[in-house]
Amino acid sequence: MCVLLPFAFACGDDALQNLPDPEICLTARDRSQFCIEVYESARADATETSAGVDDVSPPVAKPNLLPWTQVTWDGARNACVAKGKRLCEREEWMDACDGVAAEEGGTKYAYGDERDTSICNADGGGVERTGQRVGCKSTPGTFDQSGNVWEWTGNSAGTAAPRGGSYASTVLHECKSGDANLFIPVTQKSVEVGFRCCRDAGR
Repeated sequence: MCVLLPFAFACGDDALQNLPDPEICLTARDRSQFCIEVYESARADATETSAGVDDVSPPVAKPNLLPWTQVTWDGARNACVAKGKRLCEREEWMDACDGVAAEEGGTKYAYGDERDTSICNADGGGVERTGQRVGCKSTPGTFDQSGNVWEWTGNSAGTAAPRGGSYASTVLHECKSGDANLFIPVTQKSVEVGFRCCRDAGR
């Protein structure tokens, strides 16, 4: 499902607009178009109370599921590819988070400029269901880009970085977090790190 916004491009002719997982389609900084999933990725067998164990089937991106964590960068990248998508690039992920498409700027956090760890899951608790906190929503409409779980981005080892902070990141859940905070090697898994998928529009 492709969601149209005033600052989004018209995606009515997109061949994949009827995908079951909701996504937001935006104009990138190079003026190409991309789509980002509204929710963090979860395993195909995930539920509200279990993150699932299926590491083979393509991920889903729906509300009220525990997100897929304990995944390396390569594992996350391969999971998105299995779905016919890819990981989000740095600028794509950040533009969806800060609410300003195709350029620098926007809000410091997905929910605004003033830090409030009660809005998103960044107050030191544990991982929560996708979309559980209704206020943790960016201007374009993505959920949980600040807090809950860090999200792998980048489609090459040189650009790989987890972004957005986790439930334990009371400070580092900014839209720009990840530029200088590669706290985990790309080959390592963590209960705090998951991912979400993007794609080029029209593919």
